[in-house]
Order: sequence, then structure tokens, then C-alpha cells
Amino acid sequence: MSPSPPPPSLALHSTLKRTLSRASTSSLSSVPPSPPPVDPPIPAPATADLPPPRKRAKKEKEPTVFPSRNTTSNIRIGAHVSAAGGVQMACDNAANIGARSFALFLKNQRQWSGPPLPVETVSSAFPDALKTHNYDSRKDILPHGSYLVNHANPDADKREKSYECFLDDLKRCESLGIAMYNFHPGSAMKQDRSTAIGFVAEAINRALGETKGVTIVLENMAGQGDVLGSRAEDLRDIIALVVDQTRVGVCVDTCHLHSSSLDNSLSPPSALHETLTRFFTIVPPRFLRALHVNDSKFAVGLKKDRHENLGFGHIGLEGFWGLLRWKGMDGSEKPWSWEEVVWILETPNDGCEEVWKREIELLHELEVLEDPSLIPEIQACWRKECSALKAAFASKSKTKTKKKATSKKTAANIDEEEDEHDHGEKEGEEKPAKVSKKPRATKKTGGKTKKEEESYGED
Repeated sequence: MSPSPPPPSLALHSTLKRTLSRASTSSLSSVPPSPPPVDPPIPAPATADLPPPRKRAKKEKEPTVFPSRNTTSNIRIGAHVSAAGGVQMACDNAANIGARSFALFLKNQRQWSGPPLPVETVSSAFPDALKTHNYDSRKDILPHGSYLVNHANPDADKREKSYECFLDDLKRCESLGIAMYNFHPGSAMKQDRSTAIGFVAEAINRALGETKGVTIVLENMAGQGDVLGSRAEDLRDIIALVVDQTRVGVCVDTCHLHSSSLDNSLSPPSALHETLTRFFTIVPPRFLRALHVNDSKFAVGLKKDRHENLGFGHIGLEGFWGLLRWKGMDGSEKPWSWEEVVWILETPNDGCEEVWKREIELLHELEVLEDPSLIPEIQACWRKECSALKAAFASKSKTKTKKKATSKKTAANIDEEEDEHDHGEKEGEEKPAKVSKKPRATKKTGGKTKKEEESYGED
């Protein structure tokens, strides 16, 4: 028997109750919540009550303190310094090692041409640097020529290319007020030696005709291959063909002289006297303008052009003591006057300028040394000091390089992370794939990278 349905009034009452209940809930949920209480605004302080903004004081760069220079000696000793950043920087670099003279390259020595000297450099920067450090551009500076130049080349086109590079340097000297310019005579390249010498003299005469006030200084060489200048006779014969001999001179490199012949030993002082007397009998001493002061890594007469620090090679401090106190060809009582001759160090300093500073001081110490028996002890102490200076500098440079590499690596990682965050953030945008750059192929010849041009040999 099925149950009887509820009365209509009761069913209607239940349906109405459920409808009212849903309506009540819906109306309550649609009511927006009351906003949270807002704190009253804090009144801003008066402008007068605010402390003045703190200004960061600019840290003034401390002026560079340059070492004192020996002014009691009439010998002006310096070194071949860097001109990176402009030729005016060579003055600072020379002063920084206590030099009274210096050499430099006027443009990249391994390229045929270079950008012209800036007008500001010629008009103010270089003259101001000379004045600041009390250098005389007519007496104290000996620029070095390009290693590419070979006036003796049998090929006429290549000789012309050498001449253009050569003349450009001389014009730079002219504009800077520099009165001397040093270069290597070149290589005969298996042609007749007298013909090669004629080509060199022809280039000098031509250049003297196109410039004013610059003396061209020929350097003696060690004698590798067909290089001219390893014999004093080569220099004599070139000078003999020069029309204006008041504007030609000679630079004697001690390493080159020592290496060029078994007869050219520069140590002990008695051997040095014989070598210099023989040289200046062939090339009169009035042509001497400069000395390149270098010890020799190799023994006498081996024709090897390998410079060494003073006291580390086969000339030794005894040889340089004898050079400083040389009394000339006639053996007069007083040492020969080097007043008109610049002494330029080209020794390997491995980037440590302190080595050159100490070598300059060492030469001046030897200049006044009366007892030569002390030289072995001085040389032993100097060798230890020089090696320590180079080792300390190398260690410091290695630490700096490591820190720099670490800094670069960190910066690269940060950039990479930023790239990962930046790419693909927009909806549907794909992260671009990294493209690896292949190294540029380098043309090689005979197992070595082909250079734009090749120099003929010696430094």
C-alpha cells in the first residue's frame, strides 16, 4: 500500500521556505564588504625642517709623484718607453723611471702607416708634457724607426713603400720638434753590398731634401744574414754618400757591437778600449749621437741580436763600468765626455718599469765607482734584486689577470641569466636559440700565421 502524498498546503510551504532561504543567501553574498578603516594622513613636515641633501664629495685624484733624476752627471740615461695613449705619454713614462732621455715609436712599428698625429697633441699635449718634465725635444729624444723599412731592398716598389713609411716618421719628428731619428740600415737580400749601400744613401739624401731640422741616425747591427751595418765600414760608406753630413749620425748598440765580430769584445775595459778605438777610427766619433745600452745574451761574435739586462749577459757590469769611464781613443786622463750622446736602455723589463729605473740608477752608481774590484759583488746583488722585481711584478700581474677574468665571467653569467629571464616572457613567444660563433679562419703559410708584411730581421 503506497504512502499518501502530503497535503498541497504543506508542499507549498516547504517550497516557499527553500526559495526564501536561497534568496536570502544570494542577497547577503551580493552585499560588498565594508572598506577597512583608513588612518588619518600624516601631515608632511615643513620644508624648512628637512636637513639639506648630502652631497657626495668628489675624490680628487692624487698627483703622480715622479722620482728625482740624476742631474749631477753629464750622461743622460733613459730607456725606450711606451707611447700608448699618445706620444705625450712617453714623457710621463720616461719621467716615471727617472730617465733624462728616452726613445719611442711614433706609430706602430709593425705597420706601414698609422693615423696622423692629432692637432691637439702637436700643438699642446706634447709640448706641455715636455715642459712639465723638463725634456728638450732637440737633445733628449731619439725615436726608433719601423722594423719593416728596408731601403736596401732590390725591389724598387718595395723600396718606395719603405721610403714612404720612413718619410712619414721624419715628418712626425718635424711637427713635434724632435731633432733625431734612429733606424736600421736594412738588408742587402743577397744583392751586391755596394749597390745596397747606395740605395740606403739615396733614401737618406731624398728624405733630407724633404725635411728640415731632423738628423737621421744609422744604427749598427749584429750581423744576422745580409743585414747592413754589422761592420763599421758599412756605416762609413753610407755616410760618405750622404750630401748633407751635418744631418746624419750613428747610434752604437752595445749588444750588436759585441755580437757582430769576435774582435768586438766589450769586456774587460782593455778589450772595450780596443773595440771602440777600432770602430771610431773607421766612423769618426763626431757622428756619434746615441748609445743603445744592452747586455748580450750570447757570447762575443755569434751575430745573435738578443738583448739582456745589464749584468746578466756576456758584457757584464765590468764592461759598462769601462764604457762609462772610457777615456777616449787617445786615452786621456779624464773620462770621455758623453754630454752630446743619449744613452737608451732596450733591456727586457718584462713589463716592470722598476727594472729600468734601477738600471739607470745602477749605471750612475758605476759612473762614480773608483774600485772595480767591487763590481762582482755589485753584480751579484743586482741580479738577485732584478730577478725579485720581475717575479713580484709577474705575481701581481697574474693576480690582477685572474681577478679580471673572474669579474668578466661573473658579468657574463649575469647577462646570461638576464637573457633567460627576458626571452619568452610574453605569451606564445619562444626563447631564441643561441647561435655559436665560429672562429674566423686564419690563413697560414708554412705553419705560421701570415703577416701583412715581414720585417727583415733584427730588433
